[in-house]
Amino acid sequence: MTDPMPRANQAFRRARRALRIIRNGIATGLVFLYGAGCSKSDSSGPRDAGEAQHPQPEDARATDEKALEALVLLDVRASKAMREADAAAHAGELEKALDIVSKRARPAIEEGLRTGEAVTTKTRWGQAKREELLGILRDRKAEMPRYEEAVRGNDPEKMLASVEAQAAIERRALRAVGEFGSFRAPSAPSSR
Repeated sequence: MTDPMPRANQAFRRARRALRIIRNGIATGLVFLYGAGCSKSDSSGPRDAGEAQHPQPEDARATDEKALEALVLLDVRASKAMREADAAAHAGELEKALDIVSKRARPAIEEGLRTGEAVTTKTRWGQAKREELLGILRDRKAEMPRYEEAVRGNDPEKMLASVEAQAAIERRALRAVGEFGSFRAPSAPSSR
């Protein structure tokens, strides 16, 4: 009869590797998206007097995106803290992992939820994106007790289940963040 623990440990390592790749993808994607957005010329100002009174849909969506940036950054902060907690747990530093969760990941999630509830958006896209991001943060918060239980118990099977759940949340976050900046097009130089 074969020992199930080596298989569980292998599965756990594969799940952690997948989660690390996803989390790194989110961080890289954010740097790219926000860097690209910041490097574009500012086309948010009115082009004529009529536009000042009636913003174009792209301008409203850009305003919503800007309003949601803080929410996204808080989610990224929570994700990075969880990545560090995973690394600490993997290194056998269980108390350090739990400390990171309680002092960095959980506060980022709580702040993200408060921020998200306070954000007002102008477009249907912004409203839907706000709800999507809040859902991701709520799911991160709901998953934390299971993660902490797995770390405290140093149980590879529970840890695997928790890491797989986190990986699913990270994939959703990556898809959600992937839409940020997708509507921006480089501005043509003004001929005025």
